[in-house]
Amino acid sequence: MSLSSPQDTATPEELELVAAICSGDEDAFAAAVERHYRAMLAVAKAYVVAADVAKQVVHDAWMAALAESDRFDGSTPLRAWLLRFVVRRAAPLAAQPDGDSPATAKPAVEPDRFRGRADAFPGHWRAYPRDWRALPDEVRRGQRARAVVEAAVEALPVEQRVVVTLRDIVGCAPRDAYDILELPDAVARERLHQARCRVRAALERHFDG
Repeated sequence: MSLSSPQDTATPEELELVAAICSGDEDAFAAAVERHYRAMLAVAKAYVVAADVAKQVVHDAWMAALAESDRFDGSTPLRAWLLRFVVRRAAPLAAQPDGDSPATAKPAVEPDRFRGRADAFPGHWRAYPRDWRALPDEVRRGQRARAVVEAAVEALPVEQRVVVTLRDIVGCAPRDAYDILELPDAVARERLHQARCRVRAALERHFDG
């Protein structure tokens, strides 16, 4: 599902690519677009969903990145650097929250699936979730399962949808994803946990009925 492998800093190849772009090499720019467009579009869609608006966000992000390309110092991967421009342009266009606050939002996992305070093992699962590794690979990775995941991600609140897109679809390392969103680690991890729980719940309904 991921569009890339996590890395901590820019590679020598990325530094050379950006240097070539700064010198006006159109082929280098085309190579960068081909390599990173899908990830940038995925993050834009996490905010705005509408395909035409998301494409415009990506276009605007590329223009902004080009204008600041001489400031790329390689301290982050090129993909993470580019995604910051996407977030800055997409976030103001995101749909407003549906009104649920952290205090009133439905839990990502139903509380009655865990043992209560009076139990010898409070907070532990009453029954562990099914291990789906026993399912045939074509079931776990098939088109129907993929559609369930895509629908579950699209149904998430935007703040959860964005972080799970960065981590699990685009493949950003935790530090890069949280820096892109300018979120404290604890907040970002909590949102990611909630998002993953909700996606897993959708798959559980799909696989286990």
